[in-house]
Amino acid sequence: MRIAITGGTGFIGEKLVQYHLQQGDFVHLLSRKLTIDYQHVNLKLFSFDLLDDSISFANFLDGIDILYHCAAEISDSNKIWKVNVSSTQKLISASRNKITRWVQLSSCGVYGNVRAGLVDETYLKNPIGLYEQSKSVAEELLITANKAGFFELVILRPSNVYGESMTNKSLFQLFSAVKKGIYFHLGFDQASANYIHVDDVVNALGLCATNVNANGKIYNVSDYQTFDSLIFEVSKVLGVRNPSLRLPLLFIRILVNLLEFIPDFPLTSSRINALTSKVIFSNKKIENDLGFKHLVSPSDGIKKLVRYWSNMR
Repeated sequence: MRIAITGGTGFIGEKLVQYHLQQGDFVHLLSRKLTIDYQHVNLKLFSFDLLDDSISFANFLDGIDILYHCAAEISDSNKIWKVNVSSTQKLISASRNKITRWVQLSSCGVYGNVRAGLVDETYLKNPIGLYEQSKSVAEELLITANKAGFFELVILRPSNVYGESMTNKSLFQLFSAVKKGIYFHLGFDQASANYIHVDDVVNALGLCATNVNANGKIYNVSDYQTFDSLIFEVSKVLGVRNPSLRLPLLFIRILVNLLEFIPDFPLTSSRINALTSKVIFSNKKIENDLGFKHLVSPSDGIKKLVRYWSNMR
């Protein structure tokens, strides 16, 4: 197959490039900054900024079977809409009748701040943040293009993706708190830790690209353990006491409301929400439709990440 990947040097995109090269596929890699030196006979590099209105996608899309759209802006509020929505629209127009299938890397964040329960793909979207809103709008643009016959489409919504090269350092901050003995549980309920290893996300993306029955489908992909079990695994690998202190959630929320304006204060209202949610994202659809199975268990993945973090300190 001939594969095109936007965001090909990103956390997930880089792994996806290697996955397809190992399959013997020809890969077009697009990245704003080619900071690494890729050398492979089946790889062609394209370096340009999606915000550049003068660019043409013609060569990048030439002869392509599968397009993975992994490029996205996460943090810069001045660029999020331009990259995640406007640039996606330009790429949709350029891809019309040029590719067979578009695989969109989206996010479970489009469901919004769900506090509890089982969330499957029928759950109504209610994105809160600008990034999540932009991913939701991009999905709608793609669904419209798919219905108009531009190309086949599969949308994948991962939960929190982790792995050694991740840019989000929230788990590393969690490990540090456990190591220092300052971690405490928030509230008295068992909160959900909805993390999925990057290798599982790449595996799911590959299934979305190749399964003939996936066209027009949306899939969640996630993994689950409680925060209590996650912290237990972390403390065991670090060789420290498993934290047992629990503080009332209302007390912590009041405290954070008073102090979160302080620079580098470790807790925020959104972080508290993430650490106390009891939601579970269902994998049933992608398992039944595409035969998805996890490659990395939550326990093994977290242990490996803790060891990596310990070694790099």
